[in-house]
Amino acid sequence: MEMQANRRLRLLCCLAVIVVAVATANAIAGVIAGSYHDKGLLSDFTHFWLAARMAVAGHAAQVYDPVVFARELAGTFDERVLGLFWLYPPHAFWLYVPFAVDNYGAAYVAFMVASFAALMASLAVTGRVTPGLALCLAVSPAVMVAAVFGQNGLWTSALLIVIAFARDRRPILAGIAIGLLTMKPQFGVLIPFVLIIEHNWRCLAVAVITTAGLAAATTA
Repeated sequence: MEMQANRRLRLLCCLAVIVVAVATANAIAGVIAGSYHDKGLLSDFTHFWLAARMAVAGHAAQVYDPVVFARELAGTFDERVLGLFWLYPPHAFWLYVPFAVDNYGAAYVAFMVASFAALMASLAVTGRVTPGLALCLAVSPAVMVAAVFGQNGLWTSALLIVIAFARDRRPILAGIAIGLLTMKPQFGVLIPFVLIIEHNWRCLAVAVITTAGLAAATTA
């Protein structure tokens, strides 16, 4: 009886996941239709890709000039992306430079696949990764929206998961994750205070060293 109830519960969960996935896909279909360009889907990744290519070409400083960056966006894509600006610290380029290839569509797909892989890898730290969880995550609204809009939220989530679960047992790994999270510093403002309260000096030291190393490598 209990086995039959569990089977029904799993079936209902699968149906719920399918319904949510279909509903989410339907909701964002209009966004996709209205945001397609001959290079591919226009999204947050549009300015990640362009900024990385400008950095590789030796024009990283110009990325921070909104007039120049807007002109490059309009010249590479069209006026629909003029509202996008580069709002990240210089060492954030390291995340996007590997995807600064000529083929925008290939870069988009590679970035999102790598993003999801990073999220799954971070869950390994929790010891709770299962095929069912991976499937649910893959079709969840959060992941689907991140994929459609080319957002970096999966990377941020992966780092936050590592920090939350590894800072006690694996402080060096968590410290590296904190250093990497400074690419979006608004998400880690309170983390140093938490480490100080916990007296987790090793994790804090690794975070400082990682951040300083990224900054040094960017200015070299």
